[in-house]
Formats: sequence, structure tokens, C-alpha cells
Amino acid sequence: MPPLELRSDHCADFRASQRVLDRGAASVWPTIFQPLCFRRTPKLIRQSDPGGLHISLPLSGALRAVRGQEEAVCGPDSLCVVDTSRPVDRHGSDDASLHTGVGLEAPNTAAAAPQPARTGGPAAAVSAGRVRLPAGTTAHPTGERH
Repeated sequence: MPPLELRSDHCADFRASQRVLDRGAASVWPTIFQPLCFRRTPKLIRQSDPGGLHISLPLSGALRAVRGQEEAVCGPDSLCVVDTSRPVDRHGSDDASLHTGVGLEAPNTAAAAPQPARTGGPAAAVSAGRVRLPAGTTAHPTGERH
């Protein structure tokens, strides 16, 4: 996993749980945490850039990815895909509730999801920054539902 700067208003009593499942080139980690900002800064990217994708599946609470003036919000049942080679702030659970989700770190070449456009927004999946998956449907790169 690439290095991140973490910030929270709950530093004195911060609660979180994370279990990293290392699968070689990729790692999966279910997590629960209080409101938190994950920052991937230019300095951290220069220090370590594995050239990967971070894919989040929020289960409760939203994730907000911010890059400059651009913002994408991914709620439960959507995927949030972030290029770890670009600076971004990801905010989990902006309110007082716990955020629950699953993260996947994978090299760009091994990821099943499409690569975010380098000129696109702060988060991308398929074609629109997020994809909501209603029960019984799958999303395809063309945007069609089946």
C-alpha cells in the first residue's frame, strides 16, 4: 500500500479496525473507522509510487475524493477508483458515524477495473467517476446495464 497522510478530528480517541489480506501484487483490506481524511500528497508520491489503483467499496457511509476543485462522492454499493500516482484527498464518513468498507490496492496492469484517466476527475470507475450497481445488474465500460 502506498504511504498516506491521515487526519482526523478524533485523534485523541480514534477508533479503527483494518485487516490487510496480502495476495501478492494486490492486497484487500476490510475496514471500519471514524471520520478520516486520507491524503496522497505530491511529496508522498515522490517518496513511493507503486503505480497502482486504489479501489474502494463503501458498505456504510460515503467516500469523497477531492483533487483541486474536482470532487466525486461514492456511496454504498458504488466503486471508487483512485490512481495512487496522483495527489488526492479521500474523506471517509464526514459525519460522526463509523465508515465501513473494503479496499483493494492493485497495480494498474493487474486491476480488473478500468484505469482512471490522467486528465479526469479525482476518482473514476467505468466511465463516470463512480458506478452504482442496482441489484441484479452489472456495469460495463460502455455504460450499458445487463
